[in-house]
Amino acid sequence: MDTKPVIYLNHWDYNQYALVKLYFKHRNSDLIRNLKNCAFIRYSKEYKCFYFIKSKENLELFFSSFSRSVEINDWYLSKIEKPFCIESAKVTAERYIERLKLCRVKNKFQLWMLPVADKEYPRHILIRFKYNKSLYRILKDMEITHWSSNYRSFLIERKNENINRVLRKLRSISRISISKELEINNAETIQLLLEQAYDPAKFKSCPTAYINKLVAMNYSRSTIANYHKYFSEFVNFYINKDIDSFEKDDIEAYVRLVRDSKDVSTQYVHMLISAIKFYYEKVLGRQKERYEITRPQKECKLPNVMSENEVQQLLKSSENLKHKCILLIIYSAGLRRSEVLNIKISDLNKDRNMIFIRGAKGRKDRYTIFSDKIRDKLRQYYLEHKPKKWLFEGQYGERYSVGSIQKIFEKA
Repeated sequence: MDTKPVIYLNHWDYNQYALVKLYFKHRNSDLIRNLKNCAFIRYSKEYKCFYFIKSKENLELFFSSFSRSVEINDWYLSKIEKPFCIESAKVTAERYIERLKLCRVKNKFQLWMLPVADKEYPRHILIRFKYNKSLYRILKDMEITHWSSNYRSFLIERKNENINRVLRKLRSISRISISKELEINNAETIQLLLEQAYDPAKFKSCPTAYINKLVAMNYSRSTIANYHKYFSEFVNFYINKDIDSFEKDDIEAYVRLVRDSKDVSTQYVHMLISAIKFYYEKVLGRQKERYEITRPQKECKLPNVMSENEVQQLLKSSENLKHKCILLIIYSAGLRRSEVLNIKISDLNKDRNMIFIRGAKGRKDRYTIFSDKIRDKLRQYYLEHKPKKWLFEGQYGERYSVGSIQKIFEKA
């Protein structure tokens, strides 16, 4: 007896429309013919899928039309997505708090801010982006920008207020990345960078004093970003509440709510507690004994160690010389991704096969070694790509990004 084909219904947000996308594993000519004959079902050539507008009437019509001939799975249609898997949760006996809904802006264009190493522009920043008419017009109309025919890009003076103006102006249509060489230590600029992905009309900003304190205490950029993420979730969960008036019970209730979620790890809860404690103890100056939060016991998991054969296959898989060198030097020298990105050409000691690692974990410098085989590959890479400052540079001379290295590893 033949089994019925299974159709999976998936929620699909497309151009501000709520749609239902249809997915089925095996191609069935009769099923496809029936779907094409339905007036309310459409086919997308771009995404290669059938879909229809999500409404109660269309769903009822779909079930009545296809429930006899196919098996319909609508589990994914009602699945609740992260960051929280909580539809609504009771925090106190008389109060409910809706789950966090951060409205992320889907930016289409990437923009880079880079330092200029030029005697003519000693205190300027270069703005690079793939040509886009809207971006070009906005930057051209700004008083603080001027066009450089040599660089074929816009330039601005290296001032915090200029960077902030560009961030505010372009955050709605672009994703802005600032080179670490610029060493941005201004709290307002850091906050604008961290919050540029969210819609200002629906997102409650993190208190400015919170970022100011993190910067003043010389926390690393990654720690500031993590603390901001977790505390912003807390702030937006209570978007209509005054968090300064929260007491021990309110804070514990929120942490317990997150901790009880099945999809939240122990490390997530630890970071969340630290981020909240920092605000109430360091920013507001409360005493530590005012509230106590029981931290979950840290999990002890065995690492998934690759075999020698798997490592060899991984290193041989990449045909791109730059990508191969990145994987080889990570494995040979035992480096973190961030440490690879910070290597300058001057940090390599070819005679002693040593690398100077600047500002590693805990802001500590150290030395490490690499093999002769890696040295030969790096020489070949240098002659072919000719990097100017950083060992691994992007297309505009900026440092390679962490995300790019992650994609290289995943592809390999």
